Amino acid sequence: MRSLVAFQNRLYALNKREIVKSTDGGESWAPVNFGTEKNAPYDPDFPYQRLVVADGIPYGVFLEGKDIYGSSSPIIEKNNLRIFRLSADGNTLRSVQGLPGLEFDGNHYSKDLLTGEVTFGELAVSNDTFYIEYRRELFKCKRGTQKWISTGLMDPGKQPRNNLKGFQLAVSGETVYVGKRDGKLFQSFDGGNNWKDVTPNLPLPFSRFREIIFAGSTVYVATNKGVLTSQTGEHWHVLTDTEGERLMITSLAVDGTTVYGVRNAGAYRLDNSSKWKKVSPAVPDGIRELVFAKDKLYIITNQRGIFHIPLGNESG
Repeated sequence: MRSLVAFQNRLYALNKREIVKSTDGGESWAPVNFGTEKNAPYDPDFPYQRLVVADGIPYGVFLEGKDIYGSSSPIIEKNNLRIFRLSADGNTLRSVQGLPGLEFDGNHYSKDLLTGEVTFGELAVSNDTFYIEYRRELFKCKRGTQKWISTGLMDPGKQPRNNLKGFQLAVSGETVYVGKRDGKLFQSFDGGNNWKDVTPNLPLPFSRFREIIFAGSTVYVATNKGVLTSQTGEHWHVLTDTEGERLMITSLAVDGTTVYGVRNAGAYRLDNSSKWKKVSPAVPDGIRELVFAKDKLYIITNQRGIFHIPLGNESG
């Protein structure tokens, strides 16, 4: 499984061959169709395709170009990376109207596969503005403007061998946070027009971002040394459990303003005192994503598929 999202009590998953949805908590799955597109909607060999719920709407990021379905060769010509949106009935993905595809050179793509580089990074959406990383540069596009423009934020430094992820990205309104590969955190209050390095404000040294999310107006930043949180970016708080221990959270999920985190030792929820409270026992190794839906936590693992655990009446 490449990605998993929840929307309106339904689950949507992307594997190497298709997109499927479940209306019964993952007990059964049915295919999701693509709308009528003149080109192939996606290529199973393209590694950056994914599903994401952004600004409360499910989107898919897929390659649209020459149909090379089933091809074992990573060599492709110029293509568009196009963003699709889930239809109102939840059964069809259609390309977002008024949003151009992001054209890229297939030669770059094939070289990046060999070197482990990230061609396309995270997608975030807010107020009909789309943000995505392309070759270590953050681009944005307001739907209807028909043009992707650079935000000026780049990451030209050497990519650590043990960190193949691109930028970590979160957007709420006009506020944008971007975590670079080298552990530096940048903030923008005007939709990416101007940037401030807020790394000096952080109370915790670390070398890697794992995930950045918003819950309401509060931002949560998961790193390889613990989770940080702030409302303004000026003052930060390090999250701990009730014993004062920093937890190395692998992935975060939000239900309204409730924040969940997961690591191999188990799943956790922030209580009313902003302390991590354990809500499940140890989980399978190799966690890729955490999702909350229908009072359950779901995880995608690297090799063992999808698991879930009910949360019951956990509160406080």
